[in-house]
Amino acid sequence: MRVIATGTGRCGTKTMAEFFRSQGWTSFHERNNRPMVFNCHDAFYNSRKRMPVAKAELKEMTADKYFEANCHFFPFIREFHKLDPDMKFIILIRDKNEFIKSGSFRKWYRTESHHDKNRLHPPDTITKQEEQIAWLWSETNRFILAQLKELPSASYLIIHTHEFKHPETLEPKIQQFIGIDIEKGKFNWANKHNKNKYPAAPPKHIRRGRRGRRRPTIGRRKESKFL
Repeated sequence: MRVIATGTGRCGTKTMAEFFRSQGWTSFHERNNRPMVFNCHDAFYNSRKRMPVAKAELKEMTADKYFEANCHFFPFIREFHKLDPDMKFIILIRDKNEFIKSGSFRKWYRTESHHDKNRLHPPDTITKQEEQIAWLWSETNRFILAQLKELPSASYLIIHTHEFKHPETLEPKIQQFIGIDIEKGKFNWANKHNKNKYPAAPPKHIRRGRRGRRRPTIGRRKESKFL
């Protein structure tokens, strides 16, 4: 059995990988991280590149109970389903405002890293960082939901990250979806064990001073039209 979790990134993929690992699954978080960053970018803009990448990834998912949480898999949902109709997908959706705060804190769209260079490109008319990250959230989730329309409803489960705070209802929900018994009470452990647990960004009213000291910002910034 194969289960894939994907989303925008910064949406709880590490916690979900830890949870499935605690259940005895062969579980990975972004196993082929660096090549998949490039593959994800190329596949989003060129549909002909999706199937070859999906086939190559599927060959490595050989365990009886295989789980991988990988935000770079989001363009390949349709192809994965065609290759393995029994594969199940967990879609992780984080609150947009929390996602924007997290991306801003990590200086998305403002660095020269290979991640930033291969992030989806917002239209040139969007220049403010918060609006660029808001566009990324909207476009990624739009693309994911469009693919899900072609899948049977039993093949996917949408989880909003605020549900992580209520494992007593989330764990039975996951168990019913995958159809395999799970050991209850492990999700809290997975969330605490994950160093990048949700939420990761500092509160909006806090920023760092010149020497690394945190101090409150003065006033409020104008809200983005994308929020």
